[in-house]
Amino acid sequence: METKNTNKNDYTFADINESCKSDIDALESTISNKLNKQIAIVAYEQSEEE
Repeated sequence: METKNTNKNDYTFADINESCKSDIDALESTISNKLNKQIAIVAYEQSEEE
């Protein structure tokens, strides 16, 4: 007798992959923004020293 998975919360790999991709994109954006702020701060501090 064959059993079938009827779980309504069963996600396909594509669904999970798409969800992870959007999370990763958001993290990359956050990291990029933070790095850009740090670069701007360092550049400003260096210009003040000269």
